[in-house]
Amino acid sequence: MAYVDLNPIRAGLAETIDASEFTSGRQRLREIAPAAAPVTTHEPALLPFVEALRSGQEAALPFSVRDYLDLLDTTSRAVHPTKRDAFSGNVPRLLTTLEVAPEAWLDSVVALHARFRNFIGAPRRLSALAKEHGWRWIRGQSAARRLYCRVNA
Repeated sequence: MAYVDLNPIRAGLAETIDASEFTSGRQRLREIAPAAAPVTTHEPALLPFVEALRSGQEAALPFSVRDYLDLLDTTSRAVHPTKRDAFSGNVPRLLTTLEVAPEAWLDSVVALHARFRNFIGAPRRLSALAKEHGWRWIRGQSAARRLYCRVNA
C-alpha cells in the first residue's frame, strides 16, 4: 500500500503526499485534515483503519491512519529523487510497532519490484505460498528476512 502511495514521489511527480494525485494516501490525508480540500464523491471507498471501525464492519487495517500517514510522510522525504536520505533519527512509530528495520524498509520501498517480484510478505508466508504451489522457492526470501527482522533483535 505504501509502495503505491509513494510512486508519484519516487518518480519526482510530486513533492508531498497531499500533492500525490490519485493515491489513497492523499485521499486518507484529506479525510482527516480539516483544512484540506474535501474528498470528492468519485473517490473509492477505502478499507478503514482499526480506529475507524464501524459496527458491522469485519475488516480494517490493523494500525492507525495517523501512524500510516506519518510513515508515508517520513518515507516520502527519504525516497524523493532530489532528497534521498535516511530518516535522520525520526523513525516512524509504525515501523517500530511492526518491528520493521528502518534501513530495510527504505531499501524495500525504493527497490520493491527488484527485491520481491510478484509476492511480498513475511518469510514464513512466502515459504508457505511456494509450498502451496509446489515451487522450490519464491524470489524475495532474503529481502523478506531483512525487512521483517526484529528491530530490537
